[in-house]
Amino acid sequence: NMCLLTSGKQSGARTSYSAYYDGHEYIINMPADSIFRAGDFVWVKGTWNATHTAPKGEMFDYQHYLFTNGVSATCYVNGQQMMRSARRATLGTVPLLVYAKIRACHAREALLAIFARSGMSGNELAVVQALTLGYRNDIDSSLRESYVRSGVMHVLAVSGLHVGVIYLVLSWLLTIFGGYRVGSIVRFIILAVILCAYAFVTGLPASVIRAVLMLLFISFGNLIERGGNSLNTLCLTAFIVLMADPLALYTVSFQLSYCATAAICLAMPWLSEHEPDNTIMRWLWYSIGMSIAANMASIPLTLHHFSGFSAISLLTSLIVIPLAEAVVILSILLFCLCWSSIMAHGCATALTALLGFQNSIVSMVEHWSLAYIDSWLSLTECVLMLIAFAYLLTILYSRNRYKTFIISCCVLVLFLACRCRRVMRHSERVIIENRCVVAIKGERMLICAEDSMRANKVADYFTTKYNIRHITYRIARNSGFEINGTRWVVANDSMLRYMRFAEPWQCDNLVAGRQAARMKCEELMNIFRTDTIRIMPSFSAYRRDELERTCAEKGIAILEH
Repeated sequence: NMCLLTSGKQSGARTSYSAYYDGHEYIINMPADSIFRAGDFVWVKGTWNATHTAPKGEMFDYQHYLFTNGVSATCYVNGQQMMRSARRATLGTVPLLVYAKIRACHAREALLAIFARSGMSGNELAVVQALTLGYRNDIDSSLRESYVRSGVMHVLAVSGLHVGVIYLVLSWLLTIFGGYRVGSIVRFIILAVILCAYAFVTGLPASVIRAVLMLLFISFGNLIERGGNSLNTLCLTAFIVLMADPLALYTVSFQLSYCATAAICLAMPWLSEHEPDNTIMRWLWYSIGMSIAANMASIPLTLHHFSGFSAISLLTSLIVIPLAEAVVILSILLFCLCWSSIMAHGCATALTALLGFQNSIVSMVEHWSLAYIDSWLSLTECVLMLIAFAYLLTILYSRNRYKTFIISCCVLVLFLACRCRRVMRHSERVIIENRCVVAIKGERMLICAEDSMRANKVADYFTTKYNIRHITYRIARNSGFEINGTRWVVANDSMLRYMRFAEPWQCDNLVAGRQAARMKCEELMNIFRTDTIRIMPSFSAYRRDELERTCAEKGIAILEH
C-alpha cells in the first residue's frame, strides 16, 4: 500500500508516478489512462527492479540516475496489478517531510492551473511553467534542444536567478514593516516562510536549496548586524545539503550550481574593485563578469555530463536573463491578480508576448555557425580543468600572482597529458554497450547491432566521446558478427526465446544479456560453444557465481561489462 508523491508524468503509453513506502521512494510505471493524484494510496502488485548503486557501462545509466535521486526501485504494472485505496495522505499516515512534499505538489498544480486559466497555451505556457515552477514536462523536445544549443538551458531550471528575483520583489514589498527591530524580524520570518515554501513547490532541487539557504543566512546576518563571507556561506549550505542527502553530490544540478556560484564568489571582489561609475556600464560590467566566471566553472562539467557546450552562451545570456527576470516578476503579478480575470488576462498577454520573443531569440541563435561545440571530458580531465580555472580566478587578487600563474599552467599541462593519454589508450578497443558491439580503431568505429535505431543511439554517444570521423554499421538480427577476425554473438531475448538450434552455435565471444541471465548455465552451454562469455549488468550475483563455476570447469573465460 504505497503513497503517491506526484500526480504522474506521461511518456508515450505509460504514466510514471513517484511513490513512498517504508522510508524509501519508488517509481511506478502505469498505463497512460491511469489518473491518480499526489497523496493517493494505491495497492501495487508487481516485480520490483532495484536501481544501480554504481553506473553500468559508459552511456547514460537511467537506473543509476534514479538511485542518485533517492529512488530505490522501479516497477511496471498494468490495470489489473493496481488498485486505489480509500486512504489519503495525512500527517498521521506519512512522515512530515513526505506530507509537505505532497502539499507542495498540490500547490504547484493550483499555480499551474492559474497559468492555464489566464489564457496561456503552447510553448509560452510550457516555458513559463518551467521558468517559474520547475515543471518541465510540457516542453517540446525541439524547443528544449534550442535552449540547450543556445546555452541558456539553465534559465528553464529554477535556480538562484529565479530565487534572487523573488527575494528582491518580496524585500521591496515588505518594506512596509519599516526598519525598526520588530519590523525587521517580521520581514525576515515572512521571507523565510515564502522562500522555503517556494523551494518545496519547485521540488527541492539543489540549486534552489542552495540559493534559499544563502539568502536566509545573509538576511539573518543583516538582522543581527553581522557581515559574512560569501564562500563560507556557500560551503555551509553545501554541508547542510549533503548532510540531509549525501547522494546530492552526484547530481548534475548540485555540481553545476555550486561550481558556478563559487566562481562568481571568487570573481566578485575583483569586479567590485574595478567597477565603472556609469550605471549602464556597471550593469554590463557585472553581467559579463559574472557570466564569464560562471561559464568557466560550468563548461568542464557540461562537457563531462553532456558532451558539448554552447560557444554563444555569454551573448544569449545577456539577452535572455533580463527577459527571464521580467517573466518571473510578471508571473508573481499574475498570481497576485488571479482573482480578477481581466487583470490576469492582461498579465498573461504580456507574458505570452515576452516569452514568444524569448523563444524566437533562442531558436534563431541556435542555428549560428559554431554555436554548439561537441566534445567530451573524462572525470579526471574535468577536475583538473576546474582546479586550473580556480587558480586563474584567484590570480585576480592574489599577492603572489606569478606563483599562482605557474601552478595554473602546471595543472593545465597535466590536463593535456591526461587527455593525450586517454586518446592513445582508446585508439583501439572493443566496447559492449546497449546490446551493441562497438569496435574503435583510431578515428574509425564499427558498430554491430540488431537494429539501426539502437546503433544510431550508440553512434551519437561514442562519436563525440572518442572523436570518431568514420562509422561503419553492421545490422543483423539474431546472427553473429565478424570483428577483427573473431566471431561475436549477442544472445538477445528473441534469439533465446524463439529460435531453435539444431547444433551448438560456434563463436569466439558470447555477449550474454537479460534473457541469458534467466537461463540455467547448462542450457546456455548447450546452445553456444564459445571461448569467452561477456556478461552484462543484468546478471544477478547468484547467476554470475553459478556461471563462473561452470565456465571454470569447462575452461571458458568470463568477463564483466
